[in-house]
Amino acid sequence: LQQILMDDDQWLPGLARDISEMTRAASISGQGNVEALRDGYDRPIGENEHAWKGALGEGVQFELPSPRTIGGLRIVFDSDLNQHKRMPCRVPLKGNLCQVPASMVRRYRIEARNEDGSWTTIFRDEQNYQRLVRVPLNVRTSALRLVPEETWGASEARIFSIDLLEQAPTPVSRVPEGERWPEVVARIPAADLAAPESGLEATEGRRVGA
Repeated sequence: LQQILMDDDQWLPGLARDISEMTRAASISGQGNVEALRDGYDRPIGENEHAWKGALGEGVQFELPSPRTIGGLRIVFDSDLNQHKRMPCRVPLKGNLCQVPASMVRRYRIEARNEDGSWTTIFRDEQNYQRLVRVPLNVRTSALRLVPEETWGASEARIFSIDLLEQAPTPVSRVPEGERWPEVVARIPAADLAAPESGLEATEGRRVGA
């Protein structure tokens, strides 16, 4: 149960998540502290960020001792958990008080190395907004590379964990993109948007209770 909860990105204080055997067997290369990607912590703990930081366009490479079938990846991006959250008391018609954290990776690709040493892009996400991502791949290769291409505003990419999985995972469901709030409001008759009658209209100009 503990592992299931932590795999679902639940935080159990004082415990590290067990990483997969395939992740432990791989060698990791790339700029920065790549070992943070498999230390079992998916969030900052005290002064330790437990995160890999790298330039956009620079990949993190996992290389296996020999070709294996990789079912997929489990990835935890940085959603800025320490950000002070403010719940709006109203939904504004203009602007948006709630935005995806700037530190989140928005666009990234996953590449697999071919037998001739070349690389092929096998997965691309152009509009990620999720912290926990499970990507089914089912690819046989000796090396995978994840390349962050764009964030939601930060100048560098930050990722807490990348796990190589033997079995293809079920992707974390996404909410379908719908209409924007101004578009919804534009369809509502003006009469339905008028302020409700309070019953005090007859007292206009006079102090209530006078």
